[in-house]
Amino acid sequence: MNELSKIEQITPLTSQSMLDLTSLYYPLMNREAVVLYVLLTSLDQHSLHQDMLLRMSGMNQTAFVKARRFLEQFQLLKTYQTEGNWLYHLYAPLNAKQFFAHDTFSRLFLEVVGSQRFDAVKLLLQEKTVPENMQDVSETLNLSRLASWNDAKEKVYLQRKNDANDYLKKYRFDFNAFFVGMDRIFPLRMRSKETLSRIGQLADIHGISPEDMRKYVNRSINPSTYYFDWDKLKSYVYGNQTKVEKVDDIYQLAPVQFMMHMQNNAPVAPSDRALIEKLCNEYHFSNEVANVLIEYTLKHTNQEFPKSFVEKVAASWVRKGIDTKEKALKAINGSHTKPKSRSKKNTSYPEWYTKTEQHEASSELTKEVNQMLENLDRGNYGK
Repeated sequence: MNELSKIEQITPLTSQSMLDLTSLYYPLMNREAVVLYVLLTSLDQHSLHQDMLLRMSGMNQTAFVKARRFLEQFQLLKTYQTEGNWLYHLYAPLNAKQFFAHDTFSRLFLEVVGSQRFDAVKLLLQEKTVPENMQDVSETLNLSRLASWNDAKEKVYLQRKNDANDYLKKYRFDFNAFFVGMDRIFPLRMRSKETLSRIGQLADIHGISPEDMRKYVNRSINPSTYYFDWDKLKSYVYGNQTKVEKVDDIYQLAPVQFMMHMQNNAPVAPSDRALIEKLCNEYHFSNEVANVLIEYTLKHTNQEFPKSFVEKVAASWVRKGIDTKEKALKAINGSHTKPKSRSKKNTSYPEWYTKTEQHEASSELTKEVNQMLENLDRGNYGK
């Protein structure tokens, strides 16, 4: 085995890292995984043959692979391979606060070690507090260097500071709450504008809380490959049946929640959810406008939600520039249009059809017809 291996520490270790590793991760992995992690960190920026690395670990091939996979599963290691070469990227363990805020890791830890040890470890690793008799004598930042700061510099600063995530402000979904504890399972490199926009749209349309969305996203990302399964996320969102709480203005509800409200908290059918998504994503209606349209449709279609009717009204509203709740309510209050029934078509006939004269048959013709009927009865017709 002449394969070459290179080890790189991506996130630096702290003085607390090894205690975090042995206290938090060790119970969830095995001894070999911890040994391999310590060995790899000691070989940071080194390259050596894979068989040498195997001998240094003191493991056989099977145990080495099992230990490596444990580290990968808990996001302490990412492994890359090409023909004849291996690249190992190491990541520092989460600290206690991050670990216990992680939806998956904290649940696994409680499941494996039990409540008593869970509490003991949490107490051991909690942030140290300052004794009451100690006084803070730390030096504060000297701001004298900003004495020459002026409006021009402020303008340049604000341009540079411009938050790349400003587009998220248009969503009602609380992204700050959603990001808590998601650094490992949903790292920054996965938070593209397209990905976050889709999450924001789903949350706003279906009324998903940050806590629920964290769980759904966590379950939809493969921790080994970081593949984001959007179909799985959507299935979790569609399965959310959180009951609607009372609000002052029902038009402020997420459209799917508004539909649930209109049907006494009964689950919303997947086809109805998809149609509501279309109203928001393709017709670009706000929640309030979509909700007014939903209410109007149910009222005028005997509590049904037919796709053709919904799309026809939606297209009409787009053409009329109906983009606020007030405009939508004005539109439905001034319109009582119902589906038109087809009127009977008046058919005209030619004069000869309506004025055909009737004549009584002659005795000879009557006799001839009767004879033909008698022959038919006897089976002799044509003989």
